[in-house]
Amino acid sequence: MTNFFELPIHIEDIDSVTDCWIYNRLAIIKTSPYYKDWIASHYNLHVNSGYNFHFGDVSMYPPAYHEEILQRKPIRVLDFSPENIIKKLKEYLKNGYYIIMHIKPHKDYDYFHEVLFYGFDDLEEQFISVGIQKRIFQTSMFRYSYIQDTIKEIQNYYLSNEKHGIELALNYQYPATALKLNPSFKPDNCVFEAYFKLKRELNGELHEVHGLSDFADYRSASYVYRGISCLDAFKQMLEKEIKGEKFGEWFRGISSASKKILEHRRMLYCSMDYILENWEDALTDYARTSATEYRKCNLTAEKWLNLCLKYEHTQDKNLLKRIVQEIPEVFSKEKKCLEHFIYDGIDWHKFNKNYI
Repeated sequence: MTNFFELPIHIEDIDSVTDCWIYNRLAIIKTSPYYKDWIASHYNLHVNSGYNFHFGDVSMYPPAYHEEILQRKPIRVLDFSPENIIKKLKEYLKNGYYIIMHIKPHKDYDYFHEVLFYGFDDLEEQFISVGIQKRIFQTSMFRYSYIQDTIKEIQNYYLSNEKHGIELALNYQYPATALKLNPSFKPDNCVFEAYFKLKRELNGELHEVHGLSDFADYRSASYVYRGISCLDAFKQMLEKEIKGEKFGEWFRGISSASKKILEHRRMLYCSMDYILENWEDALTDYARTSATEYRKCNLTAEKWLNLCLKYEHTQDKNLLKRIVQEIPEVFSKEKKCLEHFIYDGIDWHKFNKNYI
């Protein structure tokens, strides 16, 4: 009889902590040998009209985005009962599935949030999970008795909020989702996708989106910034805060935006480094120099995050004004780095000879 069971997990040094649904998947993916392949070749950045920064092309990536490297299957929450839920969850774990499930994080809370179950301890009668506490992802334990006592409350929540289950399933994950690494994942094309990712970043687009009201009748436009143009949106967001203007109800905050800017740039540097490793025989000095210079821009983005966090405590708008003044220059530096890396960093004769 198995008294203690734990699947491999990586809780620290995950490349995105700004979105729970991304973090939970990366904590699993990092247990595979293909974590860098995946990071280097995925996650474009966009900003919507509400100044929320997300990974995605023109909207957040759907749950299916990770299926190439993660198998997933839905677990029906309404099939659980206090009598069977512990056994069922443990069976999934023993079969190699991690479980992302919306639960009540604490008995005194009046909301539900996702946690990632990755093991159990029968001696202590508890599940081992990853959850966010005080803005940090860390290991947490949930007693079997607590899961049993709250499952009816979770089920009633979905029954009384009829569309919440479908909204979770479409945008984040099924209310209870089983995930495991896909053994058929192959990284063969990742370096080409990493190069394409850099090109999309450089293209930096602004999309104007008109909602349909009736035939040939469109509502007012919203905007989506992509790639390096997200720096423009970042500047506009900070200027809006400096002026004291109000944001929308679902605005995620200035520090969240700044953190996403930094995460994305670290991932882009990972893409450059990955290309340097995989196409070494075809690269020029421009590629290596551009990657080094781009990494320096990452340090500036890290400074911006620290200034935004300090602003949260001090409300000193001069901190934000410092960032606003620096953004155009950083934009120019990043654009130059990307251009040199993409267009001058490859000796195409050597590339074709070695990789085509």
